Amino acid sequence: MAAGAEEAATAGPADAPAAARREALAGGTAALACYVDGDGRRQHLCAIWRLADLRAALDRLAVTRGGSLDGAPVRGLLAGLVVREVSWSGSGPPPWFDCDTDEDVRRAEEWTR
Repeated sequence: MAAGAEEAATAGPADAPAAARREALAGGTAALACYVDGDGRRQHLCAIWRLADLRAALDRLAVTRGGSLDGAPVRGLLAGLVVREVSWSGSGPPPWFDCDTDEDVRRAEEWTR
């Protein structure tokens, strides 16, 4: 981020892809930046937030849910926020890749070779 930029909170891998999301927030009004997959779906677990916006969103959501965040949907957290979408263009597995099936595990093993 540029010098003097607001502190950011990262969810997901803390590597070069995080730098791309931090850069996407620099100088803009978005509360967070997150990757979108090839089908255009936001990958919220690989997001980087402006810390003040995250805290405000959590507080707002807790108030609407009677003080508790238990079971709160991510869409409730994101309601009304400006989200900057970042396309993934790296090689290998995308930062949001997880292993839900045996085939996913095999693919992950191939990437590590």
